[in-house]
Amino acid sequence: MSATIRTARTRAAQPSASSSVPPVGRLDQLVDAFGIDTVLLGTVDTQGRLKGKEFDAAHLVERLRSGALAPEMCGYVIGTDLGMAAPANGPFSWASGFGDIALLPDVQRARVLPWLPWLPWLPSTVVVFADPISGGLPHPLAPATVLAEQQHRLASLGVRAGVGGGDGVRALRGHRAGRRWEPTNATADLMPEGELRITPIGPDGPPA
Repeated sequence: MSATIRTARTRAAQPSASSSVPPVGRLDQLVDAFGIDTVLLGTVDTQGRLKGKEFDAAHLVERLRSGALAPEMCGYVIGTDLGMAAPANGPFSWASGFGDIALLPDVQRARVLPWLPWLPWLPSTVVVFADPISGGLPHPLAPATVLAEQQHRLASLGVRAGVGGGDGVRALRGHRAGRRWEPTNATADLMPEGELRITPIGPDGPPA
């Protein structure tokens, strides 16, 4: 680790350097205030997973500021399905290749990742989300573009889309000192009304 990075992190560990900066903010401000050394620049693929690249923070800030870097990503990220197959009527295929797609990073809303720290109290990594674009417009295959079109169609029908989620817990048995944990053959489903239900799991899987 270079002396420059160590010095930056030492300054960032001081409360006066970090207390005024929120965990979400401009990329350059977060880099300066927290001594950030790594930036995850990514976008969401068609399965909702974050795909991207790691950059040296200072290098990325400087290249974005000067216009020397135009972020790109392989088109397979938004051009294939879960089985890595490209739609037959799509612009990409494994035969013709995928090429690169341009990305528009949202450097105004970088997010500190507290679960990737150099020290427990000192974040060192931020994530910057980027939108796939084509010709300066949102890419038609980007998940956000597809979702926006679906929402627009539903709104034209007088329907408003909603999203729900579920929480599941897998119970483990063990001792913290030995750091050996084993499944208890049970799952805990957190029901919408707040009821906690334990469902035993046998050797053949959960009951039907």
